[in-house]
Amino acid sequence: MYHLKFLVLFCIIPGIYLWSADSYWSKYSSEGINYNSDDSENGMWSDDGSPYLPDSSWGKSCSGCTCQYKQSSLEKLGTCTNSMSVIGLTIPDNITAKTFPVTATSINFLGCTFTHISEDSFSNITGLTTLTICKSGLTFMPDVSKSQITTLNLIDNSITLDSKYKGTLPDTIEYLALTNNKIYWLPSGFINGSNLRLVSLGGNEFVNFPAASLGEIPNIMYFGIESNQLIQISSNHLLPLNTSTFVHLNLSNNAIQYVQRGALNKMQNLKILELHGNSISQIPKGVFEDLKELIHLDLHHNKLEKLTSESFIDLEKLIEFRLHSQSPAMTTILFDSMINIGKALKYLFISQNGLTHLPHQVFMEANFTELIELYADNNLIKNVTELGESGYGIKLRPTYLRKKKQLVAFSTTPNIVKLYLHNNLIEMVNNTDFCELQVLQLLNLRGNRLNETHIQEDGFKCLPVLNYLDLGSNHNMQYVPVALTTHEKLPSIQTLYLDSNMISVLPSETFTNVSTLVSLYLQSNRIIAVENNTFPEQLRTLYLYNNRIVAVEDGAFPYEVNTM
Repeated sequence: MYHLKFLVLFCIIPGIYLWSADSYWSKYSSEGINYNSDDSENGMWSDDGSPYLPDSSWGKSCSGCTCQYKQSSLEKLGTCTNSMSVIGLTIPDNITAKTFPVTATSINFLGCTFTHISEDSFSNITGLTTLTICKSGLTFMPDVSKSQITTLNLIDNSITLDSKYKGTLPDTIEYLALTNNKIYWLPSGFINGSNLRLVSLGGNEFVNFPAASLGEIPNIMYFGIESNQLIQISSNHLLPLNTSTFVHLNLSNNAIQYVQRGALNKMQNLKILELHGNSISQIPKGVFEDLKELIHLDLHHNKLEKLTSESFIDLEKLIEFRLHSQSPAMTTILFDSMINIGKALKYLFISQNGLTHLPHQVFMEANFTELIELYADNNLIKNVTELGESGYGIKLRPTYLRKKKQLVAFSTTPNIVKLYLHNNLIEMVNNTDFCELQVLQLLNLRGNRLNETHIQEDGFKCLPVLNYLDLGSNHNMQYVPVALTTHEKLPSIQTLYLDSNMISVLPSETFTNVSTLVSLYLQSNRIIAVENNTFPEQLRTLYLYNNRIVAVEDGAFPYEVNTM
């Protein structure tokens, strides 16, 4: 007998998640990348919304001065002590050289508005170690040459300099954060200091790389000049960064079209290179060659339609490689475009391009046994095991035909744990397609052209530890594929997505014998009835909202399942 049950529409509104820079890059701690919270707070962040942002959740406060108020507004800053901080307030006083004691050590203005501030306000404070003026409309570079400053943080102001500026930085400086100002020029040798650890010039108006502004910086670790207007990078630009301590160069979100051959490998200890969001359309041989310590290379959102021969050579320690989201879309990866880069590679991103095949032509040239995550979603891939002829070109057609016969898909990438293939044009899953991936745990095939007849009965049987499978939003899938209906066919599955298809019926015992299944997503189908004994006893979460259910048989749901 059937009874109507109420099904709950469960809605989650996603929040905005922000990571501090030290948290984001901690994934490379074993490779010697050990950023701290001071690094995050003093200029080392990205302003494009991803992947990391600074914390600017400031309130309103005044401390370290007498701070006289009238109602809720600051009426007078008053007499200040050696350590003071004002947050989110308008400063009514005229800030001059007499405002702060010469013994002051820490001065902080965050999100303030100055009525007036003199350019010599900080010039005589010899004991000053920290000066932070952020998002406060400051228009000039403070003179701190007589101080003992270690941290100069002037993020989010309107600072500009011209040839009249004669100031210098003391040798004590460790952090120079000038992000998001209006700076287009810095004096010769201005960026100087034996203790300087981090320099951030992002979000300014540099058209040319400020090579002449770089002095002696033997302990520099990070240099960021992202989100400017740079067009090219030459060898001379980067010479001052060739130190034993320098590991991280951020050139992202500029207009870079050209990187001179040999420019990058002058930095022999470089580990992280961010070049995403530029206009690089081709990679001449030798640009990305012999970067022996490089572990992270990001080239996403450039204009790389084709990776030509020997584009990347001898990047033996590369762990993460991002080539996704090219515009125009990348359509071709030649078989010899990546030479000797697979020894340590764990994460490869080729998503959001125009690729018609997985890059088996590259994988066949070496062993990629460390690769654990492959992101190939949002392409034009139809067949996951086919070798693409475009990876060889017309002149090497005989080589292509020979390699095509030799190909055993995924045999040189056997340790992939997560494989993202969603939003492609995949039309078929054969019994042996993924059988070389014996440690695969996550497989995302969402948004392809699969249906119940295009997935062979044992399509996933050879994947002993697959616990997450997404087949949602596929092409005209009207019935649950047989490949998903027993423990033998899905021996370890825990989470299964079949939502947003055209499934209309759930016959008895459809999932009963899938003994490891815990979460099942069937929302947004055309299901009209749920028969008895359809789901396994251990199922704990079942999504069925946005269907056409008119009848549910008694005992259809396991006792402890949460229906949504």
